[in-house]
Amino acid sequence: MTCEDVGKLAGYSRGQTYQRFGSKEGLLIAAVERLRAYRRECVKQDAQRGKSGIEELIDYCGLHLGALTKGPEMAAYFGVLSGPVPSKQKLRQAVDAARAEIFEEISLLLAQARRDDTVQDGVDIERDVPMIFGLMSGIALQYRQFRSAGDFRQVRRDAEVFLCNAISPTSKSSSQGRVLELAASVPKPATTQ
Repeated sequence: MTCEDVGKLAGYSRGQTYQRFGSKEGLLIAAVERLRAYRRECVKQDAQRGKSGIEELIDYCGLHLGALTKGPEMAAYFGVLSGPVPSKQKLRQAVDAARAEIFEEISLLLAQARRDDTVQDGVDIERDVPMIFGLMSGIALQYRQFRSAGDFRQVRRDAEVFLCNAISPTSKSSSQGRVLELAASVPKPATTQ
């Protein structure tokens, strides 16, 4: 990708692209910031109170995974955050800040779940935050391989059930039942013969 390519796609001249962003790095930083703001707005709109920590965490992951089917933004965002660390210092700082924001949000949700006793006793927040981010990132990066929205809905449902089973205690049947209910609400794909 070059600034000239981006300019052509956006209807700008090469000079306008450089004038607006300064460099390819500036363009990429602007893209990361735009996607970060988009994701933040999605989370803000979906914020709900009165749920258990595990329900909030499943909803949070579901929001991100569901956003993949609404447009290319979330898949692009996870692609950037999950890729190799950029060599350009300012771009690396922008990516690191965006990644840290998601890690912090997941950490807060796990801490809430620990406080309301809806996660297993052995849940280690420092260990599990990168695992949950990795699950979300991996699914986002694989999204293009799914041939239909139905296939993806099944993967999304399976990811939510997996997450619930990984961190929610089986003794907390009401929370686990709610999570399984949430996961079951994702339409299953039609089977083909």
